[in-house]
Amino acid sequence: IFNGLVDRAEVLRLQREATILINPRKPNGSITRYSFPSKTMEYLASGTPMLGYKLEGIPTEYYQYYYTIDDLSVEGLAEKIKEISHGKRYVCPVCEEHSPDNPIIARTEHRTFRRCKKCSMIYISWNSLKNKKYEKEYFSEEYKKQYGKTYLEDFDSIKETCYRRLNEINNVLRVPNRSNPKILDIGCAFGPFLAAASEKGWLPYGTDISETAIEYVRSELLFPAVQSEFPEFDSAKEFGINLFDSVTMWYVIEHFSNLKSILEKVSSLLKTGGIFAFSTPSAEGVSGKKNTSDFFKNSPSDHYTIWEPSKTAKILKQFGFEVVKIVSTGHHPERFPKNKNKDMSKNDLLYKYYSTLSHFMKLGDTFEVYCRKTGK
Repeated sequence: IFNGLVDRAEVLRLQREATILINPRKPNGSITRYSFPSKTMEYLASGTPMLGYKLEGIPTEYYQYYYTIDDLSVEGLAEKIKEISHGKRYVCPVCEEHSPDNPIIARTEHRTFRRCKKCSMIYISWNSLKNKKYEKEYFSEEYKKQYGKTYLEDFDSIKETCYRRLNEINNVLRVPNRSNPKILDIGCAFGPFLAAASEKGWLPYGTDISETAIEYVRSELLFPAVQSEFPEFDSAKEFGINLFDSVTMWYVIEHFSNLKSILEKVSSLLKTGGIFAFSTPSAEGVSGKKNTSDFFKNSPSDHYTIWEPSKTAKILKQFGFEVVKIVSTGHHPERFPKNKNKDMSKNDLLYKYYSTLSHFMKLGDTFEVYCRKTGK
């Protein structure tokens, strides 16, 4: 569509609403050694995915923020356009609204991150990467690549962390005042939290999208669990239970692109005064604050929201939750800028110093939230 001569405001609007913006200048001729097309900055500022060629006049660090073309043929350009066309736009998962005025927080080659001006949530507004599937391979090969052991080999270590989390829930809920308290763990995986909860006197129930994980929970741990998407899950039908004393999500909440319906569902499953507890990566940790570019680049493609402890209470209040406690976790002294590329052990004085600093300043790369359903 040729729009003729339009004013600058209209140009910027069209750029924000476009599917993709293309700068077709090829790296031909000596002039490209000194060429930095002005449209490059304009396109990047729009928040719309950009496609362009690598020019000698453009510093290499810019290439991480837009799609580049290596094949200079017409067919190469066509294939790249097809590849990007599979990308998807996302609205704010909390407000379920998209505004081109929501400021861009970060960009990588395949994703754009914005902050919602209404609720303050950081979210992915564009993603061209394929969604990860949490099947058997994730809990074995993929998990081992990341942590050095399979999920089941790490079961006891995860379970130890779950004991501490349950103590936090018990302290907030005052479990002794309730008989046979029921707890639902959403994204229960192979069930380490369910096992810990049972030992602490809870009646545990689990749900997960992985058939392999749910089969293990049922057959090996003998806990009631169901394979189901959330929030489609029906607790009354599956477990004969309408309300729980606590609902938990451990590194699960960031995987939902429909957070509004998720939080509404959680609220509907909780008794008034019940506890909703979850953990998630933090944009206010040392990596998010001091290594911002790498933080967003390394954020998994299926983490649709990136939470911040300072903004959490405001977001949860919309859904009738009152934050009681936030715990900073995932402390990594080696990730402080001054310690990068240093070979430190946990016994080193420098390591201990930065560990203490990280805890004191609450600079953990993850955090846990314990909030109470107020009924308001």
